[in-house]
Amino acid sequence: MLWWALLCASLQAQTARTVLEGVYTDAQAVRGQTAYQVNCSMCHRDEPLWPGVHAPPKGVVLDDPENIRRHARLIEINAVRSHAMPPGNITDMTPQERQILAAWIAAGAPAQ
Repeated sequence: MLWWALLCASLQAQTARTVLEGVYTDAQAVRGQTAYQVNCSMCHRDEPLWPGVHAPPKGVVLDDPENIRRHARLIEINAVRSHAMPPGNITDMTPQERQILAAWIAAGAPAQ
């Protein structure tokens, strides 16, 4: 019986994969992109679409995956950990969306 428990534990350890290991589904990528588009993209672009915003906040343009990856640490600090972004949570970003955004960034902001 002990050998069976060890075998099962070993198989579970082999199959338990995470975003940090590069395991990320297309559906997760779509959710991450959606969270970004709904909560970040309207202001963090060359020509912001949000009324009253005339330039990207702090000059941070997040218009493509490379720029998103370059600013990943700032996004994590400001949108995931501190909730400073979006300002005043104007888009009503949920804690779940913040976690989806965090996972998407950790996976390298894959495009779908």
